[in-house]
Amino acid sequence: MNARKDTEKEKQVHFFLDHDTYQQQMTNTIRRFFNAIRKDDYTIHTTTENYLYGTFKHLFADIAIDILNEQWQKEDERNEQAFLANVEQQLNNKQ
Repeated sequence: MNARKDTEKEKQVHFFLDHDTYQQQMTNTIRRFFNAIRKDDYTIHTTTENYLYGTFKHLFADIAIDILNEQWQKEDERNEQAFLANVEQQLNNKQ
């Protein structure tokens, strides 16, 4: 999957697609892709391969952003705990 590789390089994050949430998102993306192709509509101005690539590139970018947000949230929680432990230690040292 070129879209996945490109997204991983851009966002500098690696992810596995076996998570249930990602499987559901991929299923929905594939359905949207085939529904758009099935329509006799000229809104797709590129080839179907390019449209499929773009569709999955957006999906993988969303997944990467979700993963990065989770990592940042965990890091913030660790930093907050370390800060509170440091403050508590300083208060104990003053007494």
